[in-house]
Amino acid sequence: MSSTIYSDQLNVVEFKIPIKNKIFLGGVKISNGSSNNKPMVFIHGSLENGRIFYSKSLKGIAPFFAVNGFDSYVVDLRGKEASSPKISKHFNFNHLDVINDLEKVFEFIYEQNNKPQTWISHSWGGVLINCACFRFEKMLNGIEKIVHFGVKRSISVKSFKKFLQIDLGFKKVMKLESLLLGYVSSRFFGVDSEALDYHKNQLVWINPSRFVDPVDHFDYSYKANSVNLPKSIYLIGGNDLVLGNKIDVLNFMKECGQEKSQKWILSKNNGFKHNYGHNNMLTHPDSKDDIFRPLLDWLNS
Repeated sequence: MSSTIYSDQLNVVEFKIPIKNKIFLGGVKISNGSSNNKPMVFIHGSLENGRIFYSKSLKGIAPFFAVNGFDSYVVDLRGKEASSPKISKHFNFNHLDVINDLEKVFEFIYEQNNKPQTWISHSWGGVLINCACFRFEKMLNGIEKIVHFGVKRSISVKSFKKFLQIDLGFKKVMKLESLLLGYVSSRFFGVDSEALDYHKNQLVWINPSRFVDPVDHFDYSYKANSVNLPKSIYLIGGNDLVLGNKIDVLNFMKECGQEKSQKWILSKNNGFKHNYGHNNMLTHPDSKDDIFRPLLDWLNS
């Protein structure tokens, strides 16, 4: 690790997690330096990277929790931001590869900080986390709590916005681009690229379908009947009408055996300042006091 940024309260240290064959996951540890801190791991969603959790000026959810008793480990998944190599037609991988990487992430954090971990996800990152917990007993037992922001697997809602974003954009434009380039770039959607086979696997799951892995056919629904995932909370944007629609989030909770888990609808009708969308539940200036602080109370309860 090498320290790169310092502020009045926090320091940011870059890290690399070796996977195999010169593949590394990059990321940053944001901390106030206290030895009493608990480890918290952040996993981003599709077409994005760890920057969804923090800004260069150290605003966002990861710095917030770093000030409040956690060591925040923000991970860039395969090929993203600080990870290497970068996604290209020469560096292809599938959905299961990324799920397996999370076991390496868990082990790395455990070596750094031998304490129960808290994991926080955004969007597709939550699907990856739950899948990894179903597969790896060490993660199932070593993660104390999970916080999911806008997490769904399949999209069942129908609307014009859904048609533009998913049916036209995700399923048509991105698929065509992936066939032409050998990967999905960020030129049309999102802030980071996706690998060809990873996107193919997502195309299978984005439609209402069985919760069975498209690569090795591992049955996650069957596993959900025999194990309990770590204590979780699902945050749903009141104005998140497509990418984290309430109906689809609830469907995902049910297929993970977590229909009784706590959920917050982030809307004015439920006492929040805004009807939050898919991304601004993490990035809005009011999120710190409106969402993150009550969430800290939930984690410490």
